[in-house]
Amino acid sequence: MPVEQGNSSRNLITALAGLVVLVLVTYWPSLHGEYVRLDDFQYVVDNELVRRPSWAAAERFFAEVTKPSTVEGYYQPLTMVSLMLDVVLAGGGEHPGPYIFHLTNVLLHAANAVLVVLLMRRIVGGLAIPLLIGVLFAVHPAQVESVSWISQRKTVLATFFALACVVCYLRYGEAGRKRSKSNGGQQVQEQPASKIAGSWGWLAAAAGLYVLAGLAKPTVMLLPLVLPLLDFWPLRRPPLRSLPEKLPFLIIMVPMCWVAWVSQASAATLQRPTLMAEGAAARWIGLLCYNIMLYAGNVVWPFDLSPYRAIASDLGLTNPPIALAVAGTIALLAVWATSARWSRPLFVGLAAFGIILLPALGPVRFMGSCVADRFTYLPMVFVLLPLAALAKQLQAAQSKREWIVWVGLGSFAVPLISLMHAQQAVWQNSKALWTHVAAAVPDFMKAQTNLAMVCLEEEKWEEAENHARRVLAQNPEDADCLHVLGLAYTRTGRAEEAIAILQKALRIGLGRVQPTGYLSLAEAYLVSGDDAAAREACEKAIAAGRTPADTYAAIADTAMRFGRRYDLAVGYYRLAVERKPDSILYHWTLGTAILYAGGPPEEALREYEQAIANAAKHGARMPELEAEAAKLRQRIEKASTGPSGR
Repeated sequence: MPVEQGNSSRNLITALAGLVVLVLVTYWPSLHGEYVRLDDFQYVVDNELVRRPSWAAAERFFAEVTKPSTVEGYYQPLTMVSLMLDVVLAGGGEHPGPYIFHLTNVLLHAANAVLVVLLMRRIVGGLAIPLLIGVLFAVHPAQVESVSWISQRKTVLATFFALACVVCYLRYGEAGRKRSKSNGGQQVQEQPASKIAGSWGWLAAAAGLYVLAGLAKPTVMLLPLVLPLLDFWPLRRPPLRSLPEKLPFLIIMVPMCWVAWVSQASAATLQRPTLMAEGAAARWIGLLCYNIMLYAGNVVWPFDLSPYRAIASDLGLTNPPIALAVAGTIALLAVWATSARWSRPLFVGLAAFGIILLPALGPVRFMGSCVADRFTYLPMVFVLLPLAALAKQLQAAQSKREWIVWVGLGSFAVPLISLMHAQQAVWQNSKALWTHVAAAVPDFMKAQTNLAMVCLEEEKWEEAENHARRVLAQNPEDADCLHVLGLAYTRTGRAEEAIAILQKALRIGLGRVQPTGYLSLAEAYLVSGDDAAAREACEKAIAAGRTPADTYAAIADTAMRFGRRYDLAVGYYRLAVERKPDSILYHWTLGTAILYAGGPPEEALREYEQAIANAAKHGARMPELEAEAAKLRQRIEKASTGPSGR
């Protein structure tokens, strides 16, 4: 290998390693974030299949196509399997901590930044500019939502495969161009890619990677529509002549779109406005333009980021923000349409950005928000294309002072890193997240509902009631807030009131948390002293889908903490242990309940020792429990050598 080529390879490896280190350092705060009450419980904490990895669980993720049962909406089996594999990497355990999931997200983001550099190298060449573009992609604040939020594993994973798909397609396209030199200079001769040995392998790899991207998150479904744009630039191949080779992608895209549509239709949050309603078309256009401007603003001016944005109540042109959005969209379209003549990179970048973003732009809403930063994660790569091309032109024009271009691009990274750190603080825990959302969208009642749940976890009962009542003042039929209020009443000893409120919430319907609603009702009955009704509600929770062991353990916890009924707690913990004998936690809590109930210390010690043995099976140690067991053992030995034993 020539020395220059070897140096170039070493420089590339060093640069990419530095980029990975930069991502790890700048996203260090996210590694220590908690689970947040925004899908993380649905995806991981309460997801039995993720927490207990098995081939059967993986098979179920892939088999449930039209109506996923473990998560709402997307058919995303590859994402769910990757979360399950994180549990394996963490060493198993019933309740894996969030660190491993955050670490994988950050590493995938680093890998995506590396792919951005490799992509830009194929397009503009060199190393400095591609590396700087990779840095801008890595540290942009709008990317934080996709990286720091565990549930957005689907976004970073799908983007990894999508970027790899584009890199392979460019490699395939380049193989279709054969350069032959004449005596007087260089002449370019176009040849069909099929005549170039081995080029079809790159196309097949691109198609396979597209499938994997769709299995991670189906919003990448329109990626094949970007490929003809890449033929136009940078490949400079005749797009029409190259269309037949896109057939495999289109064959894959059609069922992928169908699966995305059908699986999303199963989600309770899906809203489908109809064009038949009076003035609906105008509102659709207003919403579309408003979304386009907000997304463009988040990329160019990332100072007002939030996972939720209020949807304007008036989407007509008489509303100044909507009118400005329509005017801005028209201007942007005019720039894009004319740029085909004077800037191919800008034409391709804007078109690709819009195509990939299209599923999130329209009036079919999959969430209660107007826009969401996570949807710009992959499209941002294509916005950076014209920036890379412009920097390359400036570098050529300033060949003797090209450092000015590097410094100019690099200077953007400093404020972006500062904003990125501030945005990571938003995603550190549920309270920070929903406090931020409540400040950004004061009338968004879901924020108040989640703050009420956070206050319950923090045992701030009065604050939880206040948040719940604020929502119920606007909507007395809000089942989620009725549920929260009932839980607060149970924990403050107002069990009779809690029973009536929880029964109402269950009648209205709690959706995916209906089984948990029955458990909450069981807790209220238990605190009120109606043991038979509590057991019946427990069985309803199990019949509705809750795991028996977890259900019995939860009701036992309530009997311990809020009912002070230790004998009853022992009985329920025994039921939990019977159904999950390999549990560490349940044996531990059963031993503690036995002691509180005044039971034999020897029996409690056996439960502690079983919990320690179960931990050892997973290669783990429980120092705190071991210390408790040692103290209990000394107590038993001391009692056995008391006055009667002397």
